[in-house]
Amino acid sequence: MIKLAKKIINKKVKRIMLKFIVYPYLWKYRILKKAKISIRKNSSDINVLYHILIEKEYKIPFFIDNPKVIIDAGANIGLTSFYFAIKYPNAKVFAIEPESSNFDFLLKNAKNYKNIIPLQYGIWSKDRKLVVENPKGENWSFMTKQVENMSQYDIDGISVKTLMSNYNIETIDIFKIDIEGAEEELFSKNEKFWLEKTKCIVLEIHNKKCRSAVENAMQKYGFVLISISGENEYYKNTRLVK
Repeated sequence: MIKLAKKIINKKVKRIMLKFIVYPYLWKYRILKKAKISIRKNSSDINVLYHILIEKEYKIPFFIDNPKVIIDAGANIGLTSFYFAIKYPNAKVFAIEPESSNFDFLLKNAKNYKNIIPLQYGIWSKDRKLVVENPKGENWSFMTKQVENMSQYDIDGISVKTLMSNYNIETIDIFKIDIEGAEEELFSKNEKFWLEKTKCIVLEIHNKKCRSAVENAMQKYGFVLISISGENEYYKNTRLVK
């Protein structure tokens, strides 16, 4: 009980400290860039915003000429989508989030940006039915798994190929992927179609199996690791980007 109490107190103290660090940056965006974005109280949103605004974990470390299509897979409440929408105003940002409470808040944030397109799906290797799980209990740690029983699914899974077909996407300029372990599925099945059409990938790799699938696919389709920032790895498609 004592250890649990300390853990809870430490988490609350950390969030209070983060507020003093993050909120001045958030107001800077709101005033100077006329940004409209909201976060939930007493949630992991403040941590995510810290990584985006302070640590700049989604600043692309190489030049991409005038991005037109950005996919934010695992968009949560849309904080990364918001960052991309402001930085690349000419791009369409497809914000994909499977979990309903996150998606509802994503809708609120996305309504302020015409170039953010919120989609409630789980990104997957094929169009399949998925369940949403959250073993860690945080707002940013929802996972998706495929189900065989069609009566027990939570959300539709969509393949990158179907997404591209539905929205007439020919090339993905930036593909941000933070899907809590589903990257193993994404990079090991039906990956050729979309990887050959993707210029930059920013992703978080969650375990050894995921890393093996990602690295095999990256090597096969001409991607090189450019840099690492926090938990994110930045890959460039050398066949599309010089």
